[in-house]
Amino acid sequence: MQNEQILIDRAEVEQTILDLQHSKAVLERESLALIERIKATANRIEALQQKLCQPARANGKTPRLRKGEGIANILKVLNGWDGLGMSQVQIAEKTGISPSTVSRILSKNTDKVAEGVDHLFRLKKP
Repeated sequence: MQNEQILIDRAEVEQTILDLQHSKAVLERESLALIERIKATANRIEALQQKLCQPARANGKTPRLRKGEGIANILKVLNGWDGLGMSQVQIAEKTGISPSTVSRILSKNTDKVAEGVDHLFRLKKP
């Protein structure tokens, strides 16, 4: 019984190969997307852990930023104009600046920072 040959149509085998190649490509894309999500989650965890380690003042408030320090910190963490962009909350987490201050700084520095149609902020085009 094990020596019996099974005949398969060539076109069917070729179609099966094409389907498998397509499935492999989809799985590879999904794998890359998962890796990026894992990296982003790890970065957020690290940023939150750093926030926990920051010393707070006696009244619980963080020290006041010096003039230009806020926008300098924001510009360091933002992607280029063609990058993924970041929300105000993500910027606040990465810089340690309060969300309301980030909002105020972004609105005052429209010459350096642009908000995309996706409501994510990026550096302005050079």
